[in-house]
Amino acid sequence: IDSRNQIFLGDKPIASVGDLEEVFKRIAEEIPDPKKRPPVLVRADERLDYGSVMNVVKILHKYKIVKMSLVTVQK
Repeated sequence: IDSRNQIFLGDKPIASVGDLEEVFKRIAEEIPDPKKRPPVLVRADERLDYGSVMNVVKILHKYKIVKMSLVTVQK
């Protein structure tokens, strides 16, 4: 999530939180076993409010993405 609150999946911009949710819904449908779903690294600009990051984390939790990490970048 960049400083303008733009969400990306890899390098691909995602139009909305709803669109991001659809991506993970499809993953959950295609890979029924949560342990086999791909890991997700959440990286966000440090200037964002907590709620922006948590909106993404809630989606991951909802679709049982069990391999999730919050990533920090050292300046």
